[in-house]
Amino acid sequence: MPNFFSAFSSDVFRPIAKLLLPGAIGLTTWVIALMWRFPALKNLVAGNHTETGFILFLAMVFAGMVFEDFGARRENPAGSLGG
Repeated sequence: MPNFFSAFSSDVFRPIAKLLLPGAIGLTTWVIALMWRFPALKNLVAGNHTETGFILFLAMVFAGMVFEDFGARRENPAGSLGG
């Protein structure tokens, strides 16, 4: 009998928590601000839901990877204390 709950293991949630959520949070404010500033962009998004969703998903992954890389570079290596 297959284990249907294996799809909800930590292997699935880790990339979501490390890449998609930070990317979505960082990107959402910019997308909203651009749509408020440019009504033509808002109309384009309203007319093309599927394409907009796909582009936003790719942008979220890219932004999440950039944030992850920046966070990894900012961390102190293990064992190093202070200056």
